[in-house]
Amino acid sequence: HALRLFGERGYASTPVSAIAQSAGVSQGLLYHYFPGKTELVVAIFEETIRDVRESWARADAEPDPRLRLTALLRAIGALIRERRDFWALHRKNGFRPG
Repeated sequence: HALRLFGERGYASTPVSAIAQSAGVSQGLLYHYFPGKTELVVAIFEETIRDVRESWARADAEPDPRLRLTALLRAIGALIRERRDFWALHRKNGFRPG
């Protein structure tokens, strides 16, 4: 829910109360797991990074070296489609690594 709202509204314009309401949980429960909005967006980035690494690992597991690039491009394409909300968050908010 946070990811979708961040992508739609922008990080700064999305209050924790809206995330909790969208997810159907209390703000207190959300704060129990995430001390603040920053920790929530960090968790979203960490999950996406794990997905990217898994995609690379699957492509690297391709036994034929000539097919690894194709496997990697397919994996990345699938990841972009599956994580469309993450890329919207990234574009809309201008998040940069580091």
